[in-house]
Amino acid sequence: MPYTLGDTKTFLQDHNWQDTGSPGVRKMLKIANDANSALHRTGKYDFDRRFATLVFKAPKSAGTVSVNVDAAAVTGVGTSFAASDAGGFLRFNSEANTYRVLSSASSVAATLASNYLAAANLAAKSYVLSFPRVALPTYFRCLERNVLQDGTWRLAPEKDLSNLKRLRRLEKGSGTPKIYSVEWENPAATTIPAPYLWVYPDPTAYQVIEVPYYTWPAPVDEDADDFGIPDLEAAYEALRHFQLAYLYRENRNWSAYREQLEIAIGAARDALAEFRSVTEDLQRAEFSDEVPVWNRIDAAPGVEDV
Repeated sequence: MPYTLGDTKTFLQDHNWQDTGSPGVRKMLKIANDANSALHRTGKYDFDRRFATLVFKAPKSAGTVSVNVDAAAVTGVGTSFAASDAGGFLRFNSEANTYRVLSSASSVAATLASNYLAAANLAAKSYVLSFPRVALPTYFRCLERNVLQDGTWRLAPEKDLSNLKRLRRLEKGSGTPKIYSVEWENPAATTIPAPYLWVYPDPTAYQVIEVPYYTWPAPVDEDADDFGIPDLEAAYEALRHFQLAYLYRENRNWSAYREQLEIAIGAARDALAEFRSVTEDLQRAEFSDEVPVWNRIDAAPGVEDV
């Protein structure tokens, strides 16, 4: 039987969790979800593995555009703007700056997310509207490996988004994408932030790529919700130790917290090994060989430096 949030509540109450009112329930939910995220963080499990099909639209450059200094309204002649262009990036007349499109009211009218910064108004000039950024799936955690598109191009690892933005600003590249970066919208948010994949150079044609990635678990908030882990006692044992660790953290019992966290990480290693041993060869082949360092105390989210 799957291990559920209801099982967690019973388990925590059996370990001297006294508060069953609203504050206690909120803490219990936080413990449950932090523990589940911690378990998933300890390895790249194939039950977290997904594929996303991402579509990069072809750039637009038909017609001419006009925009005034310190204004956000763009007027086109012979353009084909569309509501779906929101999120694209306009570069005017081969200038260095690019401007994100906030919205488009018609085929000849678009609104920028920030005002035009040049020294003089732009009248009836050329432009390129490109689409180097696409949304990644909900609960996206990380890419599995470099991405290949039909064996014709590769996105090499690029961890620093600021470097990619520098390339866009200074080199004004376009063509076949070669590097990527992941952007996390509002990374300080308490909920899972919206992730985006950037590519560089900007695609010069319609591009479709299939991205292998790993997910974060969906939060649990109902007693019947399960944690999305294998139906193995070793996995449940690892999850329970993570739950105990976060229970001790809530009680500020730091020595017990660290002890349980180390036990949980070791149990998670055992659970991964057992799951691999009982699955078929084809399923085992789906695992990535990239496994984080197991024994880092800060391998779990929200760990205080004490």
